Amino acid sequence: MGECEICGKDGARQRANVDKNVFRVCEDCVKLGKAIDEPAVISAKSSKNSLQANRPSVDEMVVENFPRLISLARQKAGLRQEELATKLNERLSELQALETGKRSPTISTAKKFEKFFNIKLVEEVE
Repeated sequence: MGECEICGKDGARQRANVDKNVFRVCEDCVKLGKAIDEPAVISAKSSKNSLQANRPSVDEMVVENFPRLISLARQKAGLRQEELATKLNERLSELQALETGKRSPTISTAKKFEKFFNIKLVEEVE
């Protein structure tokens, strides 16, 4: 449990997608968006052929230390936050929230960082 990332009230017990961003929220603020069970987890199920249909389902999840990894990668590359935000077509405020851990990235955003820095940020879970 912790502080609600929207109102600051103690007691944030769940995550919610509010305006395309994931926040840790209290019971009151969860109504502002859509409640979700797990942060940054999406299904990567596919049934393109019978071989894939027989495989166990695989989900992808962003690694826990994402904020530290992207911050270090950016610094190692010698980029300011403003420069990286421009290069990745992200808002500066979004990049700052991701680097401080105030927001969880989507799988697609994490993969964008993976490709740019050539680092591993998304892992498969069964």
